[in-house]
Amino acid sequence: MRMTEQRAAILNYLQKTYVHPTAEDVYKNVSKNLPYVSRATVFRNLKQLNASGKINEIDTTGASRFDGHIKLHQHLVCKNCNAIKDVSTASAQKFTNKVPPKISNWKIFSAKIIYEGLCTRCKR
Repeated sequence: MRMTEQRAAILNYLQKTYVHPTAEDVYKNVSKNLPYVSRATVFRNLKQLNASGKINEIDTTGASRFDGHIKLHQHLVCKNCNAIKDVSTASAQKFTNKVPPKISNWKIFSAKIIYEGLCTRCKR
């Protein structure tokens, strides 16, 4: 996949933020620096970047969210407000290294664990 100006801008934005933005949020932020970029271009490039493994798509209730930090980590997702928070690598490693015995003959490329619950603000 060729790294176009638009793809580079999207990737750069996602690697600098920790808010797990929606596609619309990515479009709004990227278009500040590239006013000629279209929504369709941003949405298509997000799918391509995800398929190539350069970003992760987090499927939550409602809109998908995107993460430019692809090193091993997991997510906490609030079922009330859809807030997303990263779980530290050390905590995630404990779970990801334990492959269930019935699939140990597979070659595993990745594991995605999403913890769902209520965030601090919503559980009050």
